[in-house]
Amino acid sequence: EVLEHLSASDLVIIPSLWEGRSIFMLEAAAFGLPFILSDCPGLREPFNEKELLKDETMRVCRFGYLVKTNDITAYQQAIQHFIDYPELHDEMKKSVTAMSISNDISAVISRYYQVFTSSFALNH
Repeated sequence: EVLEHLSASDLVIIPSLWEGRSIFMLEAAAFGLPFILSDCPGLREPFNEKELLKDETMRVCRFGYLVKTNDITAYQQAIQHFIDYPELHDEMKKSVTAMSISNDISAVISRYYQVFTSSFALNH
């Protein structure tokens, strides 16, 4: 039922305290949905987003929003910003879709293969 819920969504919020490569995030990205992501390295990495500065609680990003982990007010501000600025939604969706395509299994396999073959060539 997860994919059914995603297909009916406008925005995805991932409030993780820590995260590796999130399969759920990749599934949501396949729908081109903007994100509100907690400031975890594993969630920032696919978008090459830098961590929040010490004085930042929320940042508007090309994919949606990066928020300070455990800061409910930051999540509320991001949601309100999303509601108030619908003109940003299409660009956010384009960014998320681009990340999804670059993390497609065929693209990832190709990158693994390049690393393997270049490493193999160096050792022989």
